[in-house]
Amino acid sequence: MSNIEQIRGLVGEFIDDTNICDKKMKKMLSLIGSKDLHNIMMILTGQKSIMSINPYYSVYRYDLIKNTFSHHLDVTNGDWNGRVIIQYDQNNLLMNMVSVESMYDYLSDVSTRYVFFSATLESENKKVAHMACLIVDRLKNEAYFYDPNGSSTFFNSIFVDEAKKQGLTGDLDDLYFDGSTAINNLFVGYFKDINDKVGLNIKFVPSTSWNPKKYVLNPSFDKNVLIGSGHCVITTILFMHLLNSTSQDINVKDITTIFNMLGSLEDDELIYIINGYSCGIYNIMRDVFDEYMQNDNYKKIIDSVDSDSDESIDGITGPNKNKDKDTDKNKYIDDIDDIDYINDMIKMVEDGKITVCV
Repeated sequence: MSNIEQIRGLVGEFIDDTNICDKKMKKMLSLIGSKDLHNIMMILTGQKSIMSINPYYSVYRYDLIKNTFSHHLDVTNGDWNGRVIIQYDQNNLLMNMVSVESMYDYLSDVSTRYVFFSATLESENKKVAHMACLIVDRLKNEAYFYDPNGSSTFFNSIFVDEAKKQGLTGDLDDLYFDGSTAINNLFVGYFKDINDKVGLNIKFVPSTSWNPKKYVLNPSFDKNVLIGSGHCVITTILFMHLLNSTSQDINVKDITTIFNMLGSLEDDELIYIINGYSCGIYNIMRDVFDEYMQNDNYKKIIDSVDSDSDESIDGITGPNKNKDKDTDKNKYIDDIDDIDYINDMIKMVEDGKITVCV
């Protein structure tokens, strides 16, 4: 059985290949809110929302210059939406992440093998964001940070831009920054904190171990591809759905199998899956989430999209699979997402509207 036949066998009922994911549909998918994403994941995987345990979150910091990790502070009564946020800020990566205690309570409360935490990568100086997710395998007691681009390169160019703003004018090759390794170090520190405090003994496994072939599930397609490029949201949802669908399959030992299944698709096959699955998830949102479809903020942005334009909606993508990886490694297109959340949180802290425990 071919890979595309296996994928259709697992999630075929959610693939609508009678429609085209146009720009307005794609925009609506990219703007999915945390509450609606929790509802989507309940439908697709049976995973209850982390908000069901009334969690609080912590802020962790990884200093990119000193190569040090620290638990920065706990926010015990903030208006958190359950989404992991990783942000670049002045040579640091800051992560809003479910607290150690809340993670322990949540993993004790769920029944699924795989537990998913949606994640957003963003920068305060760049109005773009990228979707990924943290995955915890409760059977193997391992954790993985899934990025549809194969590895987390979102911060690479941002680091160089910031270095140039600070007056560093040397060879750009000398300013190369490995954002993927920095994010791995952030999660290694986080899970060490969990293991030390509550003894869950979860091992964080970097993508180099489970994606050794460096497959990209969100490539930059040619401009004449109708659905455009930049599908980090839908490919992340698809990956979580496929992984959960094979959680009881003895032939699927870990996430490598699913990543290889998707990563080895030809471009036309991947485009078919992305388009059909996008339409299928859109149908669920249209039929189930009436409030989502009628939200004035979404409608205003979506209605501004010119569906007849030749330009695609931007999206953080991996390199074009048909181009040389070395020459194309730093070419990324920017995705649009809601990145005002962390700035609102900072303002609430400054205004004294939430309690912060250092």
